[in-house]
This record gives sequence, C-alpha cells and structure tokens, in this order.
Amino acid sequence: MRVDNFRNDINGLRAYAIVFVVLYHFNIPLFKAGFIGVDVFFVISGFLMTKIIASGLIQHNFHFGAFFASRFIRIIPPVILLVLAVFFINLFILTPVELREYAKYSIKALSFTSNFSLLKDANNYFSSVGQENLLLHTWSLSVEWQFYLIYPFILWIGFKFTQSLKKITLLVAALFILSLAACIVMTERNQFYAFYMLVTRAWEMLAGGLVFLFKAGANKAAASAAPFYAGVLALLMSLILFDDRIAWPGYCAALTVAGTALIIYAERQASFLFSGKWLSLIGLSSYSIYLWHWPVRYFLYYAGTKLGTFYTVCAVMLSFAIGLLSYFVLEKRLFSWFKSKKRLTSMTVICLSLAVMISVSDFTRKSSGFPWRGGVSYMAAIEHLALPNPKNGWCFYTIASTPSLTVGKEGVECHIGATEEGGKKALLFGDSYAGQYLPLWDALGRKTGLDIQAVTTNWCNPSDGEDFFGPKTSRAYEQCLYNRHYVTENIQNYDYIILGGSWSKNFSSPDTVKGLEHIINLAKGKKIIIMAEPYQFNADVGELYKRSVWKKERFDISPYMDALSLAGMKNADDILDKLSQTYSNILYLTRDDLFDKSQYANRDVPYSLDGGHISVVGSVEAEKFFSSHAGRNKLEAFLSN
Repeated sequence: MRVDNFRNDINGLRAYAIVFVVLYHFNIPLFKAGFIGVDVFFVISGFLMTKIIASGLIQHNFHFGAFFASRFIRIIPPVILLVLAVFFINLFILTPVELREYAKYSIKALSFTSNFSLLKDANNYFSSVGQENLLLHTWSLSVEWQFYLIYPFILWIGFKFTQSLKKITLLVAALFILSLAACIVMTERNQFYAFYMLVTRAWEMLAGGLVFLFKAGANKAAASAAPFYAGVLALLMSLILFDDRIAWPGYCAALTVAGTALIIYAERQASFLFSGKWLSLIGLSSYSIYLWHWPVRYFLYYAGTKLGTFYTVCAVMLSFAIGLLSYFVLEKRLFSWFKSKKRLTSMTVICLSLAVMISVSDFTRKSSGFPWRGGVSYMAAIEHLALPNPKNGWCFYTIASTPSLTVGKEGVECHIGATEEGGKKALLFGDSYAGQYLPLWDALGRKTGLDIQAVTTNWCNPSDGEDFFGPKTSRAYEQCLYNRHYVTENIQNYDYIILGGSWSKNFSSPDTVKGLEHIINLAKGKKIIIMAEPYQFNADVGELYKRSVWKKERFDISPYMDALSLAGMKNADDILDKLSQTYSNILYLTRDDLFDKSQYANRDVPYSLDGGHISVVGSVEAEKFFSSHAGRNKLEAFLSN
C-alpha cells in the first residue's frame, strides 16, 4: 500500500474551501453557497484521518497517544490563541451581557461542544440571530473533534477482529450509508439537528475515508482525468445551484461531497487549478483564516459598519491577512516548539493553557461579564432592566434558573397589592408573561384594593392540562403541574382571576387554547382579566438599549418596530378578542391599554427586556401609563359591575 505525503491537490482544495466560506460570510453575490466550503473540509479531514489511522494499523505502528497528541498540537493551540485574543478585545468593547455570552460560548468552543450548545439554543447558522454569536463558526471544529475521538477506535476494533482492508472498507461504507440516511431524514424533520450533529455529518468525513480505503485497496492512483474534472464540475454546480435558503445538508450536500471525493481520488497534483504560490499559502493557513475571519466580520458589523464594495473587499483582505500572519508568525512556530518537546511536556502545557482559559471564561460568565466596566452611570441605567425575580425583590417563581427554589407550595405563596386584611382576593396565574406584570399589579392592586396571589413560573401558560412549552425535564414542569392543580382546586376562592401568557407562541398549539378555555370555565361566576402580551420584536431590544447606553448613544427603537405586524401576534389578539366577546365575565386588556405606542417606557428606555418580556422598569412604567389613560377607567368599571 502506498502512503502519500504532502498533496498539492488537497492543499488547493483547502484554499478553495476557505475562500468559499469567507466570501459567503461577507455576502459576496456569487458565493451564496459558499458554506459548502465546510463540507469540503469535512471530506478532506475524513481522508487524512483515515490515511493516518489505517496506514498505522496495517503497518502495526499506530498508537492512540501519538495520534491524539498530534491532533491536540495542531488544533487546540490556535483555538486558545483566538479565544484569548478576542477576550481581551471584548473587555473594551462588549457590554456585560455580550461578554458573558462570549465567555459561555468560549467554554463550549474550548471543550469542542459548540454544536451541542447551538442545537440546544436552536441557533440557526443561517439566521441573523445565529450570526451574532462571536464563536458560531467553531461548531464545525467541534464536529470534527468528536469524529477524531470516535473514529480511531472504530477502525482499530475493525482491524483487530478482521485484519482485512476489504472488510474495514465495508464497515466504513455501512456507517457512511447509515449516517447519510440519518442526515436526509433529519434535514426534513429537524434541520438544526442535521446541521450540527456528528451523526448526521459523519458521512461527509466517512466519504473521505472511503476514498483512501478504495485507493489503498487498489494499490494505485486513478489513471483517468475524468474523476478530477467531474469533481470540479460538481463543486461548480454546488456553487451555482445552492444558496442559504436550501435545506442543508440533506441530499443536496451529496453533490458537494461527491465532487470533493472525486478530486481527492483523482490525485491530479500537477493541475494548474491547484498550483500557484498564493493558493498554496492560503491552503496552508486555511485553518487559521477560518478561525479569524468570523471575528473580523463580527466586529465590523458590531461597530455598525455597513459594508459597501470597497469596505467589503478590505474586510475580506484583512481576514486573510490576519489568518496568514497568525499561521506563519505564531501557530507554525508554536507547532514546531511543541513537536520539538517530549509528548508529555507538550500535552501538559496545552492542557494547562486550556484549563486556565476555560477557568477565566467561567469566572467571566459567573461575574455576569463584569458590569462595573461600564461605570456608575451604566450600572444605574441597567439596574432595573431585568425580569422580576427573587434576586430583585419580586416573587415570580423562577425555578428554572434559581437552584435554591424548590418544587411545591413555596411557588404559590406570593402575594402583592393590597395584602392587608380585607382586600378582595385575586389570582394572577400564568408563565413568565404573567410574572413580568408583578410590579404593574402590585401598584394597581394597592390602588384598587386587590390582594393578589401570584401563581407564576417558567413556561407555565394558563391551563389545566399538561401542555408545556419548556423542557419537560426542567423542575419548572413539575412546578407547573403543581401550580395548575393548586389553581383548579382553589379557583373558586378568588373574586378575580388575572391570566397572562406568551399567547402568540403558545397558541400555535390547540391544546393551549383548550387549556385556557378550561380555566375560564372553571372560574364560572368570577371576573376574569386577560393580559395582552407586550409587543414581540424580532430583536433583543433590551440588549440593544444596553449597548446604546454602553456606547453613550441615544437608543432608537424605530428600526425594530416592523415586528409589530407579526402574524402570531394578530392571531393571538383575534383569539383573545373572541373569548372576551363570547364570555361576558372577561375583560381583555390590550397592548394599547397597557403600553405607549412609541414602545418607550420613559425617555429612550424601552418597555421590552429581551424583545418579548418587559423589564421591571417596563412593568412599573406600564402601570403609570395604564393608570393615566383610559385603561384604568376600563378596569375599574369592570371591577365595580
């Protein structure tokens, strides 16, 4: 069996792949499918890893320690350098919340679990929200590293029991088919999963492995140029036919993977397509360019730079320049230094550096991104920009995020408003979209003589069933069931029922509407007040406001107001309007009753905390608006009838 050394064609493929990715991320028109560069990298990785592992196993000189040490030395130091350098930049630029989020994802990047984190957050790589993540691009490194951890053992076990290259090829082919099938199915059912998970991406790397195994079995290189040109054509077709609106990876990615595999199989190293000094340099430093290009893009957009043609070209050139410098000035020297030392020394230094950087990131996360960096004025401005919770003196039962809280009766013992003896009894029931109104109802309750018991916890929309929009593994689900049982058993003990929920999201399920109607029917003879949800933005308005305070700029909410006509909000309004017309004992307090149409609570401070909920200050100011406008009269007339 012939084992190749440096391959110009593979290095050229790396260069093209990174060019595709960078130009895609900078929105160059002809590269709307530039994301296929990642798929090209996966195939190359599979080929090279199979060559290293299979060659060693066949020649009886493969050692797991040496394999993993070489992967550590090549992959981890550049990531540590990136995370460290960007961390220091972020200390002077990012808001505390943004720095905290960066620290959180730093830990995921350094532990090579970014893909799991992005899947958990349902973070779409192609969406504008997903692209606000400074370390979004590290998901592919996580997938590759997970492949490196598992694949050597599969091949080792296969060789140990078969000692047959042909049978190993069949084993890898079988895994390839299973992974491809899973990818196609999951792309239709859950594209996030298919995009980020190893099980649905492994087939791309296994395709590269099959190329090596076929060539090793044939013991000769491909004689015909046909596979090479077919592969080039397949990659060109991928660039032309696809864009980021397509369901990816799925069966469409097979064209890209097949094209890359054919080029590697053909081994046309003398082709003019893979020659040239700059192409070689870009290929050699492609990993470094990949690591650095995304932060360059992020910081330019973060600064509010709208890239025209000239600035786009400059940004692309800057990305390549930083990547090349990082590789040749820092990483190549580090790599040589580690290679010159004993394996134990190299691994110890890398692991200690990794542990220190993870510890720094974890401390930053736990310290909430060091809010003191903004000074006294910033701290004062954001003090009440939070959801009401036990930490800021309110009794919304945030059991999902507060470990000290326990499931049970403590979650239904919250009282606000006119809590002295003799006040009329009211119940505030619902999820965080009810809990956000605690400051509002505390003030209104005192003004209207209502002793309000708040039974609110995370994701627990008003219902008597088991419908729940959070993870059912959360303690919030147990508390929600407790809350609902408590309410159904005691609902007749109240004079008034106040209901709040994330209606536009929850009403996507018919069970939620039915559950709400069941609660209404249980409260026969009682007056029911249904609270509208706040305006739902397509952006984290509260964080954008904090960013403007951080930059000492006035916050302009108008660019984010286009979300006010979302179909989900209109559908929720229609359902709640219909309920209030169907049942004479229901008062629906609309957004116009509760909030100023400007969506500013006061001055340039928005009601909105995160684009969905309102903050403590938003709730306080909403009560002031409500009490000084027609909403207060509307409520008092309803209560007195």
